[in-house]
Amino acid sequence: MCIGGEQQNIILEQQQQEIKHCQKYKYLGMHITNDGSLDEEIKCRNNQRRQAIRQLNIKSIISYGSEVWLLKERNLKLLEATEMDFWRCTAGKSKLDRVRNERIQNIMGVKHRISEDIKINQLMWYGHVQRMEESRILKKYSIGHHKANEREGDLDGV
Repeated sequence: MCIGGEQQNIILEQQQQEIKHCQKYKYLGMHITNDGSLDEEIKCRNNQRRQAIRQLNIKSIISYGSEVWLLKERNLKLLEATEMDFWRCTAGKSKLDRVRNERIQNIMGVKHRISEDIKINQLMWYGHVQRMEESRILKKYSIGHHKANEREGDLDGV
């Protein structure tokens, strides 16, 4: 890439290779454009900031304790709506702008939704419980191996 100069491909004589001209590229974590502006870099940093705020605030608040939740479809949709409200707000778009959720996710660089994070947390918890010793109370009651004649809430037989 040539900043501000001729925009053409370069051929290296020694290696007989052609270096193709491009409009922008990422080098050492920084976005460089052929016009030398920092617009792309600032936009990228702003999105990284928004992602960090989501990780710290929204994701931790919404998904706290989600490993043991039994989510119904309506609960999952409510969580996803809350997440999309956050993305709309940080993107500076309102519902009146009529921008589709997929478009906002693309603008904000969303890689996966909060529902996917919750499912991953639940699978990790399930694996943790499965690795427990058979004598642990949590494992007994999570997979339903309690005695049929015991009263509910009675832990004397455990």
